[in-house]
Amino acid sequence: MKKERKTMSYARPNSAKKESAGCLFGLLTFILEMLGLIPGIYIVKFVDDTFNNSILTQIAVFIFPFLGMVIVVLLMACLEERIVAARHPEVSPMDEAEKYLPKEPFERVPHFGKLFGDDQVDELIGSYSFSPYIDKKGNSSKFINLSEDKKWMQLLGSYLPLDLLCGYNENTNFLYTIDGAIIQLPKRAKKTDVKDQIREFLDARGMYYKFLPSSSEKVFNEISKKYGTLSRADWSRMRYEWEKNILSNKKVFRELGFQKYTPHSARVKENQYFFERVLTANELENTALAVRRKEIPLSDYLVFEKYKNEYSVCNGIELIKLVNDSQKKESLDFLFDCLRDVDEAYFMPAAELLKDLPADLVFKKMEKNARRAYENRDANRLAGILYLSKLMGHETEYIRKKKEEIRKGKEEELQKTIESVYDTRKYVRYMMEE
Repeated sequence: MKKERKTMSYARPNSAKKESAGCLFGLLTFILEMLGLIPGIYIVKFVDDTFNNSILTQIAVFIFPFLGMVIVVLLMACLEERIVAARHPEVSPMDEAEKYLPKEPFERVPHFGKLFGDDQVDELIGSYSFSPYIDKKGNSSKFINLSEDKKWMQLLGSYLPLDLLCGYNENTNFLYTIDGAIIQLPKRAKKTDVKDQIREFLDARGMYYKFLPSSSEKVFNEISKKYGTLSRADWSRMRYEWEKNILSNKKVFRELGFQKYTPHSARVKENQYFFERVLTANELENTALAVRRKEIPLSDYLVFEKYKNEYSVCNGIELIKLVNDSQKKESLDFLFDCLRDVDEAYFMPAAELLKDLPADLVFKKMEKNARRAYENRDANRLAGILYLSKLMGHETEYIRKKKEEIRKGKEEELQKTIESVYDTRKYVRYMMEE
């Protein structure tokens, strides 16, 4: 196998500009602090003229001028995050980024083709068939095709792994990757109809970055150490960990202009970040606190279809870990929904959490879901249930009977279902072995 090596040049955040902006913000704060002294001085003069008492005058001299400065400092601290967000709404903090970008035409697999090598690219996408992306209005895209498992996007004829893409800026015509690279889209991607479809597709998947987070490459390099060869790595889980690490840095969180998630009832339509992006540990703890106090029902977060992407589903699983034991029982249906695809970031955490819940309740749900997966010929979901069965050391009565029927040659259809599980999920093969 070819050794992976990063060969693409990419732009880096312009730290000089950011430092300059910070100095200007500090100077503005200082000037306003000085202006904050003026009302205090007038108040001191008023106290002295009105009461003609030296003690009151001294107290006023000590309190009011500095009170004006403190008020200014607090106001500026509150405004800083909004000012930063307003300065960078959708504009990349890259200085003349285009001169760092490669000049070669849009490739078959831009950027990642060099990392994987031609043989790996053929292996990764050669077995897939692609079909047009269908938007929420039911229209077929002319420019975007998706693989069956929704892991690869074909954009303007080139292939891109969705788990490894983190952002898009339509003004600069850039795509951003989690390893800190910038992909220059071809000129035809600047056309309004193409831009609209790319934006609509990414919006439907939740939040995405309008410029490259400054710590992208550093975070990726740290995470990738435990995943080994990128072409063989668990991309979905890697992406989830990347998101968590990126947003755990308060400075980067402010730089991105994100607003914090505030727990609220499902009736409120604003601030739906819980279902759109990975939350920070602090945001999850605040939400869990509201659920534990029964200010918000846990059920508001247990509707799988409300989540816009596979990474935000992990918010629901992390929340369940933080609520009371009595409340965790409500989450069984949601957690079994998370067993629908063993390739997604939410699968393993959901299986591990189910293992720790009351076994009798889990086994009952396992029996019901195994029957449903078989009857619907849902090989992906069946693979997830088989994994949980092996993890908990419990075989459902339904699967046991079906396996016995296979031995007697009475159920060829189940054998076909199980073979499809084998073909698509190699690491669950042993689960069906005697």
